[in-house]
Amino acid sequence: MEYLYKITVEIDDDMVHRLGQHDPDAVYETVRQAFLSCDFQERTEAGGQMVFTIGDDKDSFSNVGIAANALYDSWLGRYLKKMEWYDADDDSVEDILKEIGEFDDTYGK
Repeated sequence: MEYLYKITVEIDDDMVHRLGQHDPDAVYETVRQAFLSCDFQERTEAGGQMVFTIGDDKDSFSNVGIAANALYDSWLGRYLKKMEWYDADDDSVEDILKEIGEFDDTYGK
């Protein structure tokens, strides 16, 4: 198995340009650094999406939550169009933005 978890991230480029508050390159670089600092490997972009993978390590599960929540709660959270978590162990896919939103609705931020 090449990875245990794969995260795909899609940025709402139209919103980044429309609001004009942040440099588009800075948005992408911030996403990149959030995942790389949590031991993810960056893969080739696919169809406008950034793709990050992480192997089976004792901290892999935690690192998914750390990176995803840090981005969601940061200044660029409003630019996140899509973030999905693929678990190679059980072939499941989760919509991270939906899951975090539902958690916040239930328990508050």
